[in-house]
Amino acid sequence: MKQAMEFLFNSDKVDIGIAVLDPETRVLFANKKTKQCYPVMIGELFPSHTNLSRVITETLQKNIVTNGLPVQENIDGQVYQLSIYLFPMQKNETITSIVLIICDHTSLQQFYESKGVHENFSLIGQMAAETANVILNPLAVIKGTLQLMEQNIKANSIFIDLLTPLHQKLNEYFHLLYSQVQTVDDILRRFLFLGKASDITLTPILVFPLFQELISSVQHLAIERNIRLVCEFPSQHGYVLGNKVYLREAILALLHNSFEATEGGGIVTLSAEITIETVRFIVKDQGEGIHPDILSQVKNPFFTTKDDALGFGLSLCDQTVRKLGGTLNISSGSNGTEVQVCLPNINLYSSNP
Repeated sequence: MKQAMEFLFNSDKVDIGIAVLDPETRVLFANKKTKQCYPVMIGELFPSHTNLSRVITETLQKNIVTNGLPVQENIDGQVYQLSIYLFPMQKNETITSIVLIICDHTSLQQFYESKGVHENFSLIGQMAAETANVILNPLAVIKGTLQLMEQNIKANSIFIDLLTPLHQKLNEYFHLLYSQVQTVDDILRRFLFLGKASDITLTPILVFPLFQELISSVQHLAIERNIRLVCEFPSQHGYVLGNKVYLREAILALLHNSFEATEGGGIVTLSAEITIETVRFIVKDQGEGIHPDILSQVKNPFFTTKDDALGFGLSLCDQTVRKLGGTLNISSGSNGTEVQVCLPNINLYSSNP
């Protein structure tokens, strides 16, 4: 029994916090778990800015026992999911102290949330793949019909001079139709990719040329939006194992998000950092940032703060990077948002930049 009590009071491996407070909420005793959750010091008042402090005050005022009350705390950026037990100790009907027991089930909560997200992604991926398969076939018919229409019109319009406005207009119309069909086709294939197993072909990708391609692809958009695109090239060569098409699309989508978040005259930075173990593509903007309350949700499917968006952009980017063996990390504050695509470096780089 003595060993069990010592374990509960002193071990840093237990997820049960135990503390004793006086009637003024001054801390008389706190084990390691309590100190891990709350910045408490022996002899000082329990932190008044916490949610638990309000519960303690109410318990003292009403002289009641609190059993298993769920409390969520955000301490220095760490969110805790807790169950609280409070037992007022009395002598001659006067409260002399209050015993506090804290049960931390944050890990369990995170497990179930992660499991739920995984199941949602699996279901959405399956639905996306099935929907894409259904639409791709009629889309192929539309594309083929357009080609036949173009051939027939041109074959029966030989008398039209190639330089006439009518001929030029026909070319413009068919070019527009083909480009729109191709756009729909690309979107559907991304949905198909979301729902498929990771059976894509992976090849070594040299970082430096990919970085140059990304810049050339978005320079015109930066100019149109009056945004200064700052590019910080990697200091050395490096390779990642991945699929160039999907990786390029994911990073371009992140750049487009940054351009939308940054007002005219602002700066968007694209950089690449190569270490022995990792290659990081970093996109940073000067937008208003993402509110902390929703930062953890932005990669969820269908989550969006825009009226005209589906909420699949970051979700698709995250799934793409995961399937390539990497991670997508987002940090945000009042000075803007930074997104990092982190992939393993397969250590084929040379010493020459």
